[in-house]
Amino acid sequence: TGQATSTRTPEQPAQPAAYNAEDLEKIRTFANCLAEKKVKIYGANWCGWTKKLVVDTFGGFDVAAPIYVECTEETELCQEQGIEGYPTVKINDVPYEGARTFEGLSQATSCPVPDIAASASSGDSGDVSCDS
Repeated sequence: TGQATSTRTPEQPAQPAAYNAEDLEKIRTFANCLAEKKVKIYGANWCGWTKKLVVDTFGGFDVAAPIYVECTEETELCQEQGIEGYPTVKINDVPYEGARTFEGLSQATSCPVPDIAASASSGDSGDVSCDS
C-alpha cells in the first residue's frame, strides 16, 4: 500500500551556540592532541549520551573527528574493540573510566585543557551509556 515516511531528519553535526569559532579551533587542537595520545571515542549518532559528549562537550562530530569512531558505520572495528555501549572512551585500546570532561581527559593524557569562554564540559562520570 503506502510507503512509511520517516519523521527523523538525518543527523547533522550540530554546533552548540555556546562555542564561537575561536573556541571550536581550541577544542579542535585539543582533539588533535588526544588523537596523538591514542584516545578514541566509540559512539553512535543516535545515542543521547554520545551526542552529549561529542556535540555538547566537543562542539560537534566534525570537531571530534580525529578521535571519534561512528560505530554504526565502523561496525567491524567496534566489534573488534568489544564496544558494548556508547559512548565508550579508550586510551591505547584500554577503557577509560574517568570523567568525560576536558579536565578529566587532560589529566589522563597531559593534553592541555582548551582555554574557552564557555564551559560546556559538565562533570559526567564514565558510567552513562546507550547499549549497542
